[in-house]
Amino acid sequence: MRLRDRLSYKQVRYTVSVAFILGLVFSAFQVTHDYKTQDKSIDNAIEAYLDISKAPASRIAYNLDEELAIELVNGLIESPLILSAIITDSDKQLLAKAGSNEQPENQSQFTDLFFGTTRTYRQPLSVPYDLEEDLGTLSIIADTRPSGQEFLDRSILTLVFGVIRTLLLALALQSMFYLMLTKPLLKLTRHVKQVRKGITHHSLSVSKRHQQDEIGLLTTAFNEFQDDIEKQLYHRSLAENELRKHTQDLENRIAERTQELQENNNALFKANEELEIARQKALHSAQLRGDQLSSLSHEIRTPLNGILGMLELTINEELSEKQYARLDLAHQSGVRLVKLLNNMLDLARLESGKAAIEQSPFDLREIIEESVVMMSQKTYGKDIPLTCDIDPTMPAKLLGDPTRISQVINNLLGNAIKFTHKGEISLSLESKSLDEDNLEVIINITDTGIGIPQEALDAIFTPFTQANNEIYQSYGGSGMGLALTKELITAMNGSIQVISREGHGSTFSIRLPLIKPENANTETIRPLMSHPIILACKESTQQICYRMLSHWNIPCRIIDQYTPDLDFNYHSGTHKTASLVITDQKALALNMARHHPDRKTIFISFEQPQGMPDNLVWLALPVTQQKLYQKCAAVVGIKDPGKLSATKMRHKPHWEKSPHTQPGERRKKRILVVEDNAINRLVTEGMLEQLGHDVELAHNGQECLTLCTDEKFDLILMDCNMPLMDGYTATKKLRAIPATKKTPIIALTANTLEEHKERCRQAGMNDHIAKPFNKKGLGSVIKEWLTPE
Repeated sequence: MRLRDRLSYKQVRYTVSVAFILGLVFSAFQVTHDYKTQDKSIDNAIEAYLDISKAPASRIAYNLDEELAIELVNGLIESPLILSAIITDSDKQLLAKAGSNEQPENQSQFTDLFFGTTRTYRQPLSVPYDLEEDLGTLSIIADTRPSGQEFLDRSILTLVFGVIRTLLLALALQSMFYLMLTKPLLKLTRHVKQVRKGITHHSLSVSKRHQQDEIGLLTTAFNEFQDDIEKQLYHRSLAENELRKHTQDLENRIAERTQELQENNNALFKANEELEIARQKALHSAQLRGDQLSSLSHEIRTPLNGILGMLELTINEELSEKQYARLDLAHQSGVRLVKLLNNMLDLARLESGKAAIEQSPFDLREIIEESVVMMSQKTYGKDIPLTCDIDPTMPAKLLGDPTRISQVINNLLGNAIKFTHKGEISLSLESKSLDEDNLEVIINITDTGIGIPQEALDAIFTPFTQANNEIYQSYGGSGMGLALTKELITAMNGSIQVISREGHGSTFSIRLPLIKPENANTETIRPLMSHPIILACKESTQQICYRMLSHWNIPCRIIDQYTPDLDFNYHSGTHKTASLVITDQKALALNMARHHPDRKTIFISFEQPQGMPDNLVWLALPVTQQKLYQKCAAVVGIKDPGKLSATKMRHKPHWEKSPHTQPGERRKKRILVVEDNAINRLVTEGMLEQLGHDVELAHNGQECLTLCTDEKFDLILMDCNMPLMDGYTATKKLRAIPATKKTPIIALTANTLEEHKERCRQAGMNDHIAKPFNKKGLGSVIKEWLTPE
């Protein structure tokens, strides 16, 4: 190991460097102190000469004795510090002078730097009894060289001795560190190298002088570490032997397991192949079942159309009351059968992913209020109030599937009415904006019916499943309504939840994301803010009315407590400014109409009371936004109140209207019915004749083309599946003929799938009527496409 790399050398180097720096600092302090002392000693020596010579020099100057003056100055220059001495009188005349003013020889620049070359001292002369009298001046020029040289000699000696002490300290420390630190460490290092190379395995001995210090502890620790390593090597050798045995066993087991896995994989591959074959068979079977179901639906709808059509035609003829009742029951049973068939087809299409969800503009408030008004006829018969509370801030137009939403609302309301015998049923709708273009509507339908057991909540959305057998025995039903409802909501990217307790009713909560169209129609209303209103209704109706009136900024006052004979005095108190009163209490309404004939009152009820006064206005339950606004506006005298929603239009997702015939003289419309089924021809012909139209019949597409070549028809009802020429081919040929290019053609078919409707549209048909149909539905479609003349 090189000397400079040894730890003892590094320690000595750092120690000596620190000692040298400290020695220099202390020497500098000592030299500085010596310098100040030497500088002060020069001044003190000269001042001592001046103090001694002041008295004789003063007498000499007083007596003007030149001989004594010369003796005095000659005596002063005998000192080696004094170069010259001068005595002058009070007139600055020279009395005596000794020495030279020239610079001394052998000058030293170093001493001159610290003490200067010479120093001049002056002492004023005066007598003790008259100190203020100026007798003259004693001047002495001192030589600083001897004192400076003496200071320089001492400083050099001090520095030389300091360096010598430092060198001696370094040598002493180097020796001690080598003997006490470096030598034992080198010995330990050599032993470690030997152990590492395997030359020796014995422990390193510790000398007596190092047994209690750090070297001894380090040596002992290394010996213990060496022993531990030897033990670990021994145990590792044993472990390696055991590991070799286990490794061999593991390899044998892995080989066995690999063989087993290979056999299992072969079996799995074979099972997968069988499963794939089974899956393909299942898919093929499902496709066949779907095709069969569609075909079966077509086959069922065709005779159903004949049955229901004939029943409807017969009901409209002259019958006895008993005959009418029996035929009406048969017709209702057929309608329920059609509804069940539609639910089965919808559920099958939804589960197979074939059902298409439309995105068209519609008025959600209008759809819900129509459903509530329609269902309220059933609740009125059971004496159960049905309320509808819709968020008045909801946009008038949204994008979505109005048909599916109406189907969901009707299913849930129908269930609520079916299972509720007392209490009330309420529908509420709230809207929550998701972003600038989307919002979420929350529809809650709550009833006070029989409720659903907790254990049956998860099963009610399973097809053909009801809560329990007692419900099926008491209420019947197919168990498809809720399953279809959930599938419809899921297809519209929504969700449905139910909260229910047996015997305490249920609440179904629907969340649907809808799109706000860019050009949404806004409400056009005239303000009613200057017409205060008093509300005196039961709580549910009162809250609905108050919410809508507040949204329209109409001031209204709520009367919480009222009795049948309660009356309002308009000429006193806070009621005198009210324009009208809204109440659902008949006695109060009649009192108001009788006692205040100049005021009008709106009476809310299911049925219009008989013999109503002119100033009593009837508002039918359930209360809807449009009806409430129209009634309030009419009562306060606004002739053109405006509309709260866009004009109601029939929703057609795919069809486009074609121009009608130009209006002329009013006449019956000539309609061509193309149908291969004789019963359906008779049904359609009978319904059209009852609707007041002239009917011509064709058995297939070829006959249709022949008739259209010779005659002109206002509208054609075209069956799709016919022999010789089907309805799709016939429609394409008709669109190629100029005379029938713009004639409205309506499809009459039992095929209700979306792809069938699309095929009709591509063929050139304007609209679609699904079998079985009724006279009202047929007439509505025909009216849509024909303009009366």
